[in-house]
Amino acid sequence: MMPRIRFTNAGDGVSIAYCTLGQGEPLVLMPALLFSHLEKMWELPQLRRGLEQLAEGWTVVRYDNRGCGLSEREVADYSVEAHLLDLKAVADSVELDRFALNAPMHAGPVAIAFAARYPERVTHLILQSTVARGSDVGSTQVQGLLALIEKDWTLFTETAARVVLQWAAEDLARQAAPLLRACVTQEAALALLRAVVEFDATASVSQVRAPTLVIHNRQFPVDLAVSRDLASRIPDARLAAVDSLESVIPAIVQFLSASSEDVAPQRGREPARGVRAASSAAAGAFDPARLTAREIEILRLVAAGKSNRQIAEALVISTNTVDRHVSHILGKIGAANRAEAAAYAARQRLLS
Repeated sequence: MMPRIRFTNAGDGVSIAYCTLGQGEPLVLMPALLFSHLEKMWELPQLRRGLEQLAEGWTVVRYDNRGCGLSEREVADYSVEAHLLDLKAVADSVELDRFALNAPMHAGPVAIAFAARYPERVTHLILQSTVARGSDVGSTQVQGLLALIEKDWTLFTETAARVVLQWAAEDLARQAAPLLRACVTQEAALALLRAVVEFDATASVSQVRAPTLVIHNRQFPVDLAVSRDLASRIPDARLAAVDSLESVIPAIVQFLSASSEDVAPQRGREPARGVRAASSAAAGAFDPARLTAREIEILRLVAAGKSNRQIAEALVISTNTVDRHVSHILGKIGAANRAEAAAYAARQRLLS
């Protein structure tokens, strides 16, 4: 069931829509800024499954940024300071003293600025496929996006569907494009993109005190060198490279679980099923091969003799995705075949 939508006002009076899902320690999921719609995004099975998985262990707080979704559309200020007002208004409305913060894509500079300004409020920071400075994405690419928005709004949203949702199939991209157009108007998208190019939180990076996970998604247009540099400049940060959107949620669960002692202080609740396993895997096997929680899950199934098709059916993902994961696993652990991978899993005690 779609969570109930509530509204609050930012410090400058702009109405912001938000909702909560699940129970446990709070985790605020910031919008991607350019595309956000609480109701429409909930209709996407892939995204809804990820939200429901997080809600098994945490109270997930989502909101639409100004100019998008169910929040106030007619606004003029899209600066970092304005987006900070949105985030603070939601956190205050839900009465969150301390919370984990996840920032995807263009939301990164806002999250970094918030964590530096309010270190007592941010317990964990997750920077997902993002940068500290908007110009780090590349001026040529940004100029191309601005031109495409102006010239062909439909084509831009179809292109964005492939990047944001990672749907390569032409028919799926066309189906998702109207949803993205429902998130934001063409005019607001232009204003937002022009604003985020000017975002710059590099001066705040070294002031972040929360444990930080920088997630580099190889399918997103952010160079690995940029992600590595960002992680190196945050005092208590680590870098995790993933290969798909499906790998992001396991990486977040692993990070939050390991950092919170198996999420023990969740108001007396036992950790949700799967959270403890992910944390144990992180403690015993993230090194030496630095496998993600999803990769460990697939490696266990490989060791159990499952075919890629059977693994895909068990995890409700595509066979192509499993193929990619298995290939990356073999490369990471230095195995020539599935038998050697199974032997590695046994040596690292991943089969229990």
